[in-house]
Amino acid sequence: MRAASLLPAEISSWSVEKRYIHKNGRTVWARVHVSLVRGQHQSPQYFISVIEDINDRIQAEQALRDREERLRLALSAGVGVWDCDLQGKTAALSPQYRGVFGQLPPSFADWFKLVHPDDRGRVKALAQASIDRGGVNGSLSIGYCARTEL
Repeated sequence: MRAASLLPAEISSWSVEKRYIHKNGRTVWARVHVSLVRGQHQSPQYFISVIEDINDRIQAEQALRDREERLRLALSAGVGVWDCDLQGKTAALSPQYRGVFGQLPPSFADWFKLVHPDDRGRVKALAQASIDRGGVNGSLSIGYCARTEL
């Protein structure tokens, strides 16, 4: 263990990310920082420990890995993906999307015409709800049926 290296002055501090199991059974992630304070003659005086809650970061990283895996699976199945940056007003198309639909529709209205009429209300409501929640700076993933031509 690294803490044992503190006493003989091999290292001055260490940190580790640890998973704890709460008594209610849920997992809690923390980063533990430990330093040893020494006196004038380098004799150990006391430890300083800081425990940082990193649960949100770990969960966000896992969610990102999960989304990336779903995207890899979708792309390997031949499903097309387009990514639209609403602030920069730019879009990126996967090769699969280009293969099915050709180029990106010239406007949002033209793209929206490709959404199957039965799905338009739901897609529009979800997109608007995401924007209302500040989704312009985040992401939104919607599954819908699409037409292959306008």
